[in-house]
Amino acid sequence: MNKQYLLSIVIPLYNVEEFLNETLEAITSQVNTYNVELVLCDDKSNDSTKEIALKYKKKFDFINYFENEQNLGMDGNFERIADLAKGDFIWFSGQDDFFTADAITKVLDVIDKNPSVNFIHMNFSQNSHFMDKVITEKMLEIDQDKYFDSYLNYLEFVGLGELPSFLPAFIIKNEIWDSIKNINDFDKSCFVLLGIVFEAI
Repeated sequence: MNKQYLLSIVIPLYNVEEFLNETLEAITSQVNTYNVELVLCDDKSNDSTKEIALKYKKKFDFINYFENEQNLGMDGNFERIADLAKGDFIWFSGQDDFFTADAITKVLDVIDKNPSVNFIHMNFSQNSHFMDKVITEKMLEIDQDKYFDSYLNYLEFVGLGELPSFLPAFIIKNEIWDSIKNINDFDKSCFVLLGIVFEAI
């Protein structure tokens, strides 16, 4: 591992003024180490997304902000922001998803104890659109960490229906992402991240 950071939290942005302040507050309140960067990449939003992102960039030196010259679409923006990440691990987050209070510490602890891990699949809850009601407390029915020595063992445990298509549930080693040569096969599918998992497996 020889990247500038241990962990890059990356958020592709597009017209998300409604939730972005809360999303960024939940992340910035947890970052207390030089080993983490937060990367924001705006896909030519036409609301106040850019202004909100730049407000946070001004407050926190671990935030890196980029704006695409033209709209790349969902998958195109995922690909670009992954390329911009300078961390050994990439943690994708949705622009309207909230991290629990100990989430970043938890991920850093897992990486520290298991530096050879390729993927981390986080548990998460499902909430209503306005985040005022919990619909499902735990999407994965587990009470403790599990480690798998092969992708097949992991797939057997979670099943195809529970693969990490939900962005913030998924952390991937940067070199694994870089090793995928046919990423364009998933362009405009809206599931480029899941495609990367299948290709890596």
